[in-house]
Amino acid sequence: MGKNGHEVPQAPHAHSCPSLTLCEAPQVLRRAKTAMQIRKASIYAILRSMDKTLPTSSSCPNSSPHSVLMAHCPSRQVLDLIADKWTALIFSLLERQPTRFNEMERAIEGISHKMLTQTLRNLEHRGIVERKITPTVPPSVEYSLSPLGATLIPLMATLRQWAEEHMEEVEQARQAYEEREGKTYA
Repeated sequence: MGKNGHEVPQAPHAHSCPSLTLCEAPQVLRRAKTAMQIRKASIYAILRSMDKTLPTSSSCPNSSPHSVLMAHCPSRQVLDLIADKWTALIFSLLERQPTRFNEMERAIEGISHKMLTQTLRNLEHRGIVERKITPTVPPSVEYSLSPLGATLIPLMATLRQWAEEHMEEVEQARQAYEEREGKTYA
C-alpha cells in the first residue's frame, strides 16, 4: 500500500522472478551444461564464496525479487553483460585506469572494432562504464568505470584469476572428455 492507502503497482517482473539465493549456486553450477552456463554459474560460485565476507549478507534466502533463471527477468540481461568475455577483458584495463578506445582495441587481442564499440555501449547504457569526450580535433574519447562498475572489480578479478589458475585442469578435463566420447570440441 502506498502513502494514500492506494495499492502501489509492482514492476512487471516482480512476481515472475523468484529469487535465486547464493545458497542455490552449487546446484546451478552442477546443472550447467554449456560453456556460457558454466561461466555464469561460476559467477554464482564466486559470489557465494564472497558472501562470507560481505557485511550486508546474512543467510539464505536472499530477499531480492530478481532471478537470472527466469527468462524475462532484467537481471538476466545484466548477467549476460557482466559474464561476457569481452566485458571481463575490458574490465582488466579499466580497473587500472581510464582508457581510450584505440588503446583498448590494441590491448585486447582478437576483439573487433564493432564488438568493442557494442560492448562499451552496453556497459555505458547499464551505468557500469562512463564515457568522457574531450573536445579536441579529432575528439578524444576516454572510458572509465563508474562507481557502480567499480563494485564489480573484485568479482571480475576473481573470475579472471580463476580462469588463469585452473586453465590446465580445464584443458585436461576437455582432453579426457574428447578421448572418452571420441569427439573433438573447440
